[in-house]
Amino acid sequence: MYQTLNKLYNNFVDFQIFMFNIKEIIFMGRIGERKL
Repeated sequence: MYQTLNKLYNNFVDFQIFMFNIKEIIFMGRIGERKL
């Protein structure tokens, strides 16, 4: 039970990170060279 919840939570966190990265690429893409 706990393992399943843990897996779900990890998937959710991964999704949040993924969405954040997409936004970073969209918003910072033009000026993103210095972050590279």
